[in-house]
Amino acid sequence: MCVGDRHLENVLVSARGEACGADCGALRRGGELPPARLTRALLALAPDPESRLQNTIQLLRESKLVLPSISVAFKWMGGMYMDELRYVTGLIKGTSISHAVTIEVISKSTQPYREKYVQLLEDVFRDFDAKELYSVEEQVSSLLLQCTDPRILSVTRASWEPWI
Repeated sequence: MCVGDRHLENVLVSARGEACGADCGALRRGGELPPARLTRALLALAPDPESRLQNTIQLLRESKLVLPSISVAFKWMGGMYMDELRYVTGLIKGTSISHAVTIEVISKSTQPYREKYVQLLEDVFRDFDAKELYSVEEQVSSLLLQCTDPRILSVTRASWEPWI
């Protein structure tokens, strides 16, 4: 859920024509507004992304091994990733939601225009109420809106190029 940039070196397309992200640097949250950029071209390769994401998140929530495995991996990778573990854990458990994580990370950054980015996200997600626990459907709805909303996609960094 933390995929930032998409280019030919980090998008895999299967023999069946399905696309998935592949990027070891994706675990670092660098203050990008969308966790992924789902353009029409990418969505054409991903049939029914909503139900597929819901199934995946539900499986992650039900798994007894995912969070311990992620914790070990993050500890092995070192200190710069340990701050990210809290965000990933919250997303998997349902105690956090994608756009709220992005708002928090950008608010703490020194990124130029961070106040404007936070305001944009708050405007886009004004109908999402803060909760202690989010349903899988709410999490997927937030994630897909964050990845496809034209207002958010329009302010991505200029160096990003849509290869697909």
